[in-house]
Amino acid sequence: MYRRNEARRYLEQYGRVTEKLIQTERELEKLRDAAERMEINLDGLPHGTGTSDRVGNVVAEIVDYERELNAIQLQAIQTRREIFQVIQAILGAHEAMVLSELYIHGESLANIARRCRRSYQWADEMRRRGLDQVADLLEHRV
Repeated sequence: MYRRNEARRYLEQYGRVTEKLIQTERELEKLRDAAERMEINLDGLPHGTGTSDRVGNVVAEIVDYERELNAIQLQAIQTRREIFQVIQAILGAHEAMVLSELYIHGESLANIARRCRRSYQWADEMRRRGLDQVADLLEHRV
């Protein structure tokens, strides 16, 4: 049975996958920087395999991270679409707007209230009402 906390955790999925995407992009950028800094001696003289092996290992890691990044990007798109559809299915424009701003766009309740020229309590109430509706939708969907 989905209730308010389960509904909140469900909606927070997008934020979690987005954070994972950002972390993976950062790691990929670090690997690319490391690969660029590695000096490859190309003067034609034999030098052993140390530098070549390191570069090959970094390139292999870059390819792995790029694959992972692509998979996470697809997951983020699918998660956002699914959550957006659930939010759009709830009754009440204010509730849907607050949930969308909060869980899809990453806004705080204080900022949402300020932009709507309402109190924080109003925004929190819209969030609670919206979460209750999401809980009901998810409960009937399962």
